[in-house]
Amino acid sequence: MKIVKIRLLNINSLKGEFEIDFEKFLKDESLFAITGATGAGKSTLLDVITCALYGRTARLANPNELMSRHTGECLCEVEFEVKGKVYRSSWSQKRARSKADGKFQNAKMEISEVQSGKILESYLSKVPKYNEALSGLDFDRFIQSMMLAQGSFDAFLKAKEGERSSLLENITGTQIYKQISCEIHEIYSTKKKEIEFDESLLGNIELLSKEVVAEKNISFK
Repeated sequence: MKIVKIRLLNINSLKGEFEIDFEKFLKDESLFAITGATGAGKSTLLDVITCALYGRTARLANPNELMSRHTGECLCEVEFEVKGKVYRSSWSQKRARSKADGKFQNAKMEISEVQSGKILESYLSKVPKYNEALSGLDFDRFIQSMMLAQGSFDAFLKAKEGERSSLLENITGTQIYKQISCEIHEIYSTKKKEIEFDESLLGNIELLSKEVVAEKNISFK
């Protein structure tokens, strides 16, 4: 999974509309840092990504709290690439009549293909599951592996061996190697049992003594 672009409207301290095209400014670079003073909006960018994908964030219990003060609507949108195809996922919220003092309405989510514009899912409860199926990561695993939220940097390193192994497989797409390993082990175990069975049969065979062999040879002459 590769994050291509994010777009936001009235999220936390970033009041107004913003867009970051990672492919445009990164070009051939694969490593970058998000820096700035406290309150500049660094963590907000991560909030936008997680909320656009899963409809929630690691920092806030209620995603409605993402909306900037004194505004009537907000948007979190992310474009991401999986296996060469780019998708656009979004989460949006409005107050009644788009007024700053209006009541929160029902939030909306949508996942679509960027190239064709085809909407793949638009139910609030189903979009996160659709993204989970595309990326192979549910919200908790995404936070633990992709976000490494502030204060939880060592969460991945402290994960149990089994959890860490499963997580790495989902991130790198190497589940096939685990499957191959299991099949090889199964074949090895089966063949080993067959050999042990044959050896047990051989062990039950009693060899004739030299005297008996000699007698039988004489009788055949």
